[in-house]
Amino acid sequence: MDKIRVVFVEDRNNEWRGLRKLLAADNKLEIYEAASVREAVIKARELPIDVILLDNLLPDMSGFNVCEELMKGLKRTKVIVLSAQNDFSSVQEALSEGCVGFLPQNASYREIRDAIQTVYQGGHYLHPKAATELAKGLQERKKRTEEVFLNDEEIQVLKLIADGLTYFEIASTIYISERTVRRRVQSIFEKLGVNSQAHAVAEAMRREFLE
Repeated sequence: MDKIRVVFVEDRNNEWRGLRKLLAADNKLEIYEAASVREAVIKARELPIDVILLDNLLPDMSGFNVCEELMKGLKRTKVIVLSAQNDFSSVQEALSEGCVGFLPQNASYREIRDAIQTVYQGGHYLHPKAATELAKGLQERKKRTEEVFLNDEEIQVLKLIADGLTYFEIASTIYISERTVRRRVQSIFEKLGVNSQAHAVAEAMRREFLE
């Protein structure tokens, strides 16, 4: 069976010494090293490289857009990123830029080995922490973008809140009780997913209920 050719792109600091030794000792992998993205591109063009394992804290990296740069003209090469950030936006950005594997920098050798094997076989690999952050982020985004309906009475109250009126002043202006004002405000808060008047006005403007 042919070995999987991997370029490990890192700046050769001591942090990666143990991982370098483990990768080099694996008889199913053929490991090459590069100290920069530029060097990795040169190696990948000279050799039929299967996987690029990329430390995203390299000096010549600026975000995850380097994944797309690495793959220009390297159609067979897959990129796995070892990221210092594992939040939703980082995972999403890496995947959208073409990385097919995402691992935290403290991932174990076994996890890295599994990721290499998975992407080599045409799959995607997300570390469980990254997968959790991605799922949570997508759910929160869906919740934020779900259609919200405010009726005319609620929009009327919101406009007066935006104008700086108190509950008593709102009640006097539109001839309803202060209790009714409070009930409408509570309904607005629940629909917009907020807990203050300022947030309600800001969210209503974002959703274009208010100009």
